[in-house]
Amino acid sequence: MDVASLEPGRVEWFVERAPYTPEWDGTTIVFEIGASGEGTALRFRHRGLTPQFECYEMCHAGWTHYLASLVAYAETGQGDPYRED
Repeated sequence: MDVASLEPGRVEWFVERAPYTPEWDGTTIVFEIGASGEGTALRFRHRGLTPQFECYEMCHAGWTHYLASLVAYAETGQGDPYRED
């Protein structure tokens, strides 16, 4: 992955090559963070990863897990970033 864009509140990664998930090749992962009410909001997109890809359901479940872990870490100081399958 290469950092395609880096600015306050936003980072974009360009996936040049992903050996274990070749469907990711050429996609872009975007994180945006900003104020929301009295707290903070994190918006996430994986542009180019679509339901037509064979890996979509597995990738969706993985991103859901890791982002929930990130929220837990931010709120409580403890996340669950790794799980054995």
